[in-house]
Amino acid sequence: MQTPFGSTLWLASLPTLAMVGWTTYCRFFWPKLHPPTWNAPSYTFVCWLYCSSYDVIWSNTAYVIALFGIVATIFAVRRRKGAGYVLLGFGLLALPLGLPAVYEGYRRTTQTVT
Repeated sequence: MQTPFGSTLWLASLPTLAMVGWTTYCRFFWPKLHPPTWNAPSYTFVCWLYCSSYDVIWSNTAYVIALFGIVATIFAVRRRKGAGYVLLGFGLLALPLGLPAVYEGYRRTTQTVT
């Protein structure tokens, strides 16, 4: 069975939704250790920076990257020109969670048009 959005649903939108949800949870509900530790669980490098410092700028940066992921997903679903590069950008900013988006972006940028 094929989904209406194809691989974009799995490789771009789900990591984006996970990032929004986990960033919200980490910022508002995660019990903060004092002092912050370097080995806190994290899903992206930006999240790790927040969890190891509790500096709000890193949480805000994670939200900005998630917003960029929403834009990248919209570009990809609508098959806009340059969508592969936008997906690559989001994926790289959201590593390691963004690895599927990097794959999808790479796949789209290297496809040959016949």
